[in-house]
Amino acid sequence: MSDALRELMDEAVARAVESAHAPTLAVTYSSQAVLEILRDDADAARRAAETGVTNSREHGLAPYLAFGALLLAWARAKLGDRDAGTAGFRQALTDYGGQGNKPQSAVLSRAARGDRSRGGRRGAALAGIDEALAMAGETGEH
Repeated sequence: MSDALRELMDEAVARAVESAHAPTLAVTYSSQAVLEILRDDADAARRAAETGVTNSREHGLAPYLAFGALLLAWARAKLGDRDAGTAGFRQALTDYGGQGNKPQSAVLSRAARGDRSRGGRRGAALAGIDEALAMAGETGEH
């Protein structure tokens, strides 16, 4: 993450904390976790996602909780708890989609990359890439 982006993210987190507004905190920590995932920094993504999940759970914010669980599962899988993280990611993806949400293609593509890194999961990785491309086409995400 560039220094300028890091400064902006830190400022956003500080403002969200200052506001003490639960939905603002949930969105901010989720955004931070996504940026950390895009940077491939699983530990920073885990910290941001855990904070967002805790906040969402405490305030009954189901949509943010489901998305945060997706991000947290990715981070856990990346940090070495591959089987539980992958299973958690797939469950969180089902829960998130069950609410009528569509995950970001970047999140799906990172999951596919994680599947690829596990031996014998090439088919799952290719299916995940196809899923991410289809989602991007459906939502117009670039």
